[in-house]
Amino acid sequence: MMDKCSYIDVSAMPVVLTVPQVAQVLGICKNTTYALLRSGDLKSIRVGRKIRVSKDSLLEFIAA
Repeated sequence: MMDKCSYIDVSAMPVVLTVPQVAQVLGICKNTTYALLRSGDLKSIRVGRKIRVSKDSLLEFIAA
């Protein structure tokens, strides 16, 4: 189940987001988000087996 995003502005967004959170912010599905991560268009970090996207990386992607 996807988390509910209720970010009114960028400052309300967490510093690090999960893949479902990124997908919801971008308005795309998780599979498309994973494709963006695999291609390197959207930068991510791994924490163990988990993938996280920094708010800065997401904002860079949106601005590009």
